[in-house]
Amino acid sequence: MTELIPESSCSTASGLNQTCLCTNTVLNQQITLCASETCTIRELLTTQNASTTACGAELRDHSADMTIIALSTGGLALAIFIVRIVARLTTYQKTLFWDDWTLLLMVVITIPPTVLAPFLASNGLGRDIWTLPFDNINNVLLYFFTGELCYLVGLAINKISILCFFLRIFPSKVLRQYIYITMGICVAYGISVSSG
Repeated sequence: MTELIPESSCSTASGLNQTCLCTNTVLNQQITLCASETCTIRELLTTQNASTTACGAELRDHSADMTIIALSTGGLALAIFIVRIVARLTTYQKTLFWDDWTLLLMVVITIPPTVLAPFLASNGLGRDIWTLPFDNINNVLLYFFTGELCYLVGLAINKISILCFFLRIFPSKVLRQYIYITMGICVAYGISVSSG
């Protein structure tokens, strides 16, 4: 900034033109390029925060949306699961099958992303990253990684649950072999994402 701003049209004899500094696209691109080559991540975020604040840019905050979406969809999914289990246990068979048990496992594994949503929002998910304290950035990334890991494993288990349902309703030996092969692929996927 000390090198590029004095050479720009924003530097006048009477001082710096703040409007020019905020709207000069070429100057801002040059500063961004220079900063990305020489500054640390923390310095880049601090600079972005200072320049955005100085230029009066509108700060984006969708953290409340994140919490509402996660809790409402998580609650709806849990309610549907409970209705399914109650319906299964009150029918003439009154027993749970492998597709029900695997679905229960999936529900248990995917509870953390729903529960972590308010913590993510309170730490800054949904807001511009340069406005967050550095510790909050670390927390958001840690909670998000944990939630994403649970989601991906839950996704593999959900597919296995559907395949277990197919095993129950399709008696064809050839089709069942393909279902078992597909289950193996889903298990391999679940293991690879959880260990990666």
